[in-house]
Amino acid sequence: MLSQRQQDELTDYILEREKRSFPRTSSDCAVPAIPLSKDGSMQPLTEIRVKDLYFCLEERTVLVRNKKVDLTYREFEMLHLLIANRRRVITFEIISDYIWGYESGDDMTQAIHNIINRLRKKLRVEPDVPDYISSIRSVGYKFNM
Repeated sequence: MLSQRQQDELTDYILEREKRSFPRTSSDCAVPAIPLSKDGSMQPLTEIRVKDLYFCLEERTVLVRNKKVDLTYREFEMLHLLIANRRRVITFEIISDYIWGYESGDDMTQAIHNIINRLRKKLRVEPDVPDYISSIRSVGYKFNM
């Protein structure tokens, strides 16, 4: 288990990385810079492919085996946090701070479990799709692939 100092450092690292991903404009509104192709169409900045899973942050699109997966705001944010930090254990405290903006308590831990359960069900578009998310008992979750 991570010490409180380690948890704080990891939370700061993740949140700082997010801030760098979305630079502030002169109006102090977080707007990602979207490059345009030669034909003027917008191109997604963040596309992650892991085996049969496709994740695009800017389009807020998730596909599993080319089947669209409809996620709620919190489910998408949870998947984004986990997939952007593959193979790292993300604690309940970090998840709570990232999703809701404050540390978790027992009620937040249960809410996190509920979001993960819904997310796992939605990602399993076919019976043989692997479970992308692992539970780390009493600590948090991690993205497997």
